[in-house]
Amino acid sequence: MPDHGDALGADLYKLLIVGQQDLPSIAEIYHEGVGDVDAAGGQAASAMNRPAYFGGGSGGPVHDSWAALQQTVQSLLKQTASNLDDTGHALVLAVNAYAAADTGARDKLTSLRSVNGEPKATVTPK
Repeated sequence: MPDHGDALGADLYKLLIVGQQDLPSIAEIYHEGVGDVDAAGGQAASAMNRPAYFGGGSGGPVHDSWAALQQTVQSLLKQTASNLDDTGHALVLAVNAYAAADTGARDKLTSLRSVNGEPKATVTPK
Protein backbone atom coordinates (compact mmCIF):
# COMPACT_ATOMS: atom_id res chain seq x y z
CA MET A 1 0.00 0.00 0.00
CA PRO A 2 1.42 3.40 -0.95
CA ASP A 3 2.27 5.69 1.91
CA HIS A 4 1.03 9.06 0.60
CA GLY A 5 -0.78 11.05 -2.08
CA ASP A 6 -3.16 9.94 -4.80
CA ALA A 7 -2.17 6.27 -4.66
CA LEU A 8 -2.87 6.17 -0.92
CA GLY A 9 -6.20 7.92 -1.49
CA ALA A 10 -7.19 5.27 -4.06
CA ASP A 11 -6.31 2.49 -1.62
CA LEU A 12 -8.20 4.26 1.14
CA TYR A 13 -11.30 4.23 -1.04
CA LYS A 14 -10.91 0.46 -1.47
CA LEU A 15 -10.65 0.10 2.32
CA LEU A 16 -13.71 2.32 2.68
CA ILE A 17 -15.64 -0.06 0.43
CA VAL A 18 -14.63 -2.99 2.62
CA GLY A 19 -15.40 -1.11 5.86
CA GLN A 20 -18.70 0.51 4.86
CA GLN A 21 -20.07 -1.95 2.32
CA ASP A 22 -18.55 -5.42 2.26
CA LEU A 23 -18.13 -6.23 5.96
CA PRO A 24 -21.48 -4.73 7.03
CA SER A 25 -23.24 -6.65 4.24
CA ILE A 26 -21.70 -9.91 5.41
CA ALA A 27 -22.44 -9.06 9.05
CA GLU A 28 -26.10 -8.53 8.19
CA ILE A 29 -26.30 -12.09 6.89
CA TYR A 30 -25.05 -13.32 10.27
CA HIS A 31 -27.52 -11.06 12.10
CA GLU A 32 -30.33 -12.59 10.03
CA GLY A 33 -28.98 -16.05 10.83
CA VAL A 34 -29.48 -15.37 14.54
CA GLY A 35 -33.19 -14.80 13.89
CA ASP A 36 -33.40 -17.86 11.68
CA VAL A 37 -31.84 -20.08 14.33
CA ASP A 38 -34.21 -18.63 16.92
CA ALA A 39 -37.20 -19.38 14.71
CA ALA A 40 -35.96 -22.92 14.09
CA GLY A 41 -35.65 -23.42 17.84
CA GLY A 42 -39.32 -22.67 18.41
CA GLN A 43 -40.39 -24.96 15.60
CA ALA A 44 -38.14 -27.75 16.86
CA ALA A 45 -39.45 -27.40 20.41
CA SER A 46 -43.00 -27.89 19.13
CA ALA A 47 -41.96 -30.85 17.02
CA MET A 48 -40.29 -32.52 20.00
CA ASN A 49 -43.32 -32.47 22.30
CA ARG A 50 -44.27 -36.01 23.19
CA PRO A 51 -47.84 -37.26 23.39
CA ALA A 52 -49.23 -38.14 26.81
CA TYR A 53 -49.03 -41.83 25.86
CA PHE A 54 -45.22 -41.57 25.89
CA GLY A 55 -45.04 -39.54 29.08
CA GLY A 56 -45.94 -36.15 27.64
CA GLY A 57 -43.84 -33.23 28.66
CA SER A 58 -41.76 -30.74 26.81
CA GLY A 59 -39.54 -32.20 24.21
CA GLY A 60 -38.35 -35.45 25.60
CA PRO A 61 -34.71 -36.40 25.95
CA VAL A 62 -33.54 -34.66 22.76
CA HIS A 63 -34.91 -31.21 23.50
CA ASP A 64 -32.27 -30.17 26.05
CA SER A 65 -29.46 -31.10 23.68
CA TRP A 66 -31.15 -29.23 20.84
CA ALA A 67 -31.63 -26.12 23.01
CA ALA A 68 -27.95 -26.17 24.03
CA LEU A 69 -26.88 -26.49 20.39
CA GLN A 70 -29.23 -23.70 19.36
CA GLN A 71 -27.79 -21.39 22.03
CA THR A 72 -24.24 -22.20 20.95
CA VAL A 73 -24.97 -21.54 17.27
CA GLN A 74 -26.78 -18.29 18.07
CA SER A 75 -23.89 -17.14 20.24
CA LEU A 76 -21.36 -17.89 17.49
CA LEU A 77 -23.46 -16.08 14.88
CA LYS A 78 -23.90 -13.04 17.14
CA GLN A 79 -20.19 -12.87 17.92
CA THR A 80 -19.21 -13.20 14.27
CA ALA A 81 -21.65 -10.46 13.26
CA SER A 82 -20.32 -8.22 16.01
CA ASN A 83 -16.71 -8.87 14.98
CA LEU A 84 -17.52 -8.02 11.35
CA ASP A 85 -19.32 -4.83 12.40
CA ASP A 86 -16.42 -3.80 14.64
CA THR A 87 -13.82 -4.53 11.96
CA GLY A 88 -15.73 -2.49 9.39
CA HIS A 89 -16.00 0.40 11.83
CA ALA A 90 -12.26 0.20 12.60
CA LEU A 91 -11.40 0.29 8.89
CA VAL A 92 -13.51 3.41 8.40
CA LEU A 93 -11.79 5.06 11.38
CA ALA A 94 -8.39 4.20 9.88
CA VAL A 95 -9.41 5.56 6.47
CA ASN A 96 -10.51 8.82 8.07
CA ALA A 97 -7.32 9.08 10.13
CA TYR A 98 -5.07 8.56 7.10
CA ALA A 99 -7.13 11.00 5.03
CA ALA A 100 -6.87 13.62 7.76
CA ALA A 101 -3.07 13.25 7.84
CA ASP A 102 -2.43 13.40 4.08
CA THR A 103 -3.95 16.17 1.97
CA GLY A 104 -3.25 14.39 -1.34
CA ALA A 105 -4.83 11.17 -0.12
CA ARG A 106 -7.83 13.07 1.26
CA ASP A 107 -8.35 14.89 -2.05
CA LYS A 108 -8.17 11.65 -4.05
CA LEU A 109 -10.51 9.90 -1.57
CA THR A 110 -12.97 12.81 -1.81
CA SER A 111 -12.81 12.68 -5.59
CA LEU A 112 -13.44 8.92 -5.67
CA ARG A 113 -16.36 9.28 -3.26
CA SER A 114 -17.83 11.96 -5.51
CA VAL A 115 -17.36 10.01 -8.74
CA ASN A 116 -18.12 6.47 -7.51
CA GLY A 117 -20.45 7.25 -4.65
CA GLU A 118 -20.35 6.57 -0.95
CA PRO A 119 -20.03 2.83 -0.27
CA LYS A 120 -22.99 1.39 1.63
CA ALA A 121 -24.04 -2.01 2.82
CA THR A 122 -26.42 -3.96 0.65
CA VAL A 123 -28.31 -7.05 1.66
CA THR A 124 -30.22 -9.25 -0.73
CA PRO A 125 -33.59 -10.25 0.73
CA LYS A 126 -34.14 -13.95 1.24
